[in-house]
Order: sequence, then C-alpha cells, then structure tokens
Amino acid sequence: MTKPPTPGHPAMPRLHLLGVARLPEPGTGTDLQLQYRKGWALLGYLAVERGRRHPREQLAGMLWPRLDATAARTNLRQVLSNLQQLFRGLGFPDLIRADKTTIGVIPEDPSALLFDIDLLDPLLVDEADVVERLLGSGGWQHRGLFLEGVCVPDSTDFEDWLGFTREHFLRREIRLMCALRDRFRDLGKRMEAIEIGWRIVRIDAWNESHHRALMLLLSEDGAPHAVQRVYTDLERTLRMHLHCAPSPETSELYARLLPALSP
Repeated sequence: MTKPPTPGHPAMPRLHLLGVARLPEPGTGTDLQLQYRKGWALLGYLAVERGRRHPREQLAGMLWPRLDATAARTNLRQVLSNLQQLFRGLGFPDLIRADKTTIGVIPEDPSALLFDIDLLDPLLVDEADVVERLLGSGGWQHRGLFLEGVCVPDSTDFEDWLGFTREHFLRREIRLMCALRDRFRDLGKRMEAIEIGWRIVRIDAWNESHHRALMLLLSEDGAPHAVQRVYTDLERTLRMHLHCAPSPETSELYARLLPALSP
C-alpha cells in the first residue's frame, strides 16, 4: 500500500522520463546509455506502474507482439538484464525486481521520489509541497512529452497505453505550472508568474483560461502590447485550427483590459 504524501519540500528526483528520457550517473552527471531501444519502453511502463509485479508473458507480448512467445521472452530477458545493470550503477540495485514469472519497479520505500514523473503523482507528494520546492529553483521546465521519441509501432497495446500516459502527465504538468504561476503572483513575483504564464500558453495553446490568466498578469504589469499579442495569437490559433473565435468570456476580458491600459 502506498504511503500518504509526506509533508515538506520533496527532494528533486534525478531520473528523467519526461521529454527525452535520461539516466544521469551520480557524480559525473553523464547520461547512461541503454543497450536496447525498447529498454526505455520497458522502464517507462514499469516506472508508471510502480509497486506492482507484472507477468513476463504480458510484458513480452506487449513489447514484441510479432515474435513467438519464446523469442519475445528472450528479448525481454536481455533488455531487463541491461536495465538492472544500469540501475546498479545508479545506486538502485534492487529497484527493478524480477523472478521467473514477474518483473516490477518495487522501491524499498513506497513513497520514494525516484523519477521526475513522481513529482506529478498526488499519491506520492502534495502538489503544494512541490510548488514551494520549485519556487527557489527557477520553476518547472517542460521538457517534452513522457518518453519523447519512444515508440513501439508494432504494438497497439503499448502505443495506446503510451498515448494515454502522455496525455495524463501533460495535464498534470500543466496543472502544476498553473499552481506555480498563481503562487508566484500571490508572492508579488509578477515577472516569474508571467514567464510561466507564457510557457503554459505555448504548451496548451487552445485552452483559453491560460490566456486569460496571462492577460491579467500582463495588465497588472502595465503591458498593453503584450496583452494584445496574447489575444491576437489566441484568435489566430483558434481560427486556423478550430475555425472559431475566442469565447465571449475571453473577448470581454480583452475589451475590458485594453481601455484600462491606454495612456
């Protein structure tokens, strides 16, 4: 059973699965290289589905659906061996646990924050604690989708799981960034809030609530041209991709802000 989130500022994980996946070596920071392309797919799946043991047959069938069972299990065994070797070098010799029939990422401490995705898991850490930790470290940098560039095109099961998981973590990232933006604003750190606001609208360009929040921040900063840019960029994006105009709520806010900012 997963422990409840521990209060306090969480340590920042050093194993990265968001964006281009990376496993930096302790001390040097050099990225360790996986021997097999599907190693990232296996690691990503096990990391997301942590705390559970998965049947080898399921994993082999998911990652090598076109091979017979014996060949698929052989490939799985080779990929697993490489991952376990790398994690011993990272100082996590027992993180990936395996027996003759199952494999799983089973941390000794179920609440340990090991991967960057763990900071987005409300079962592991409170969002407010993550926000407070990020205030002094330059905010949250969006590095790309979960397992950026990884694919298993011959596996519908894995690709379906990957698409859902990418969308899930992207939504969690945006939620965290919005909370961080609002916290910076509450602290009077408007420039930091505006910077994150720009990042959010670039990531989630069709969500008008993000544009409204950014326009309000820019209006508080006395930047009418920037407010206008946010609105016109949104208007262009919506017309180009969705063939519609901004909502009345957004248009009314824009109309209200511009006169107030006029000299």
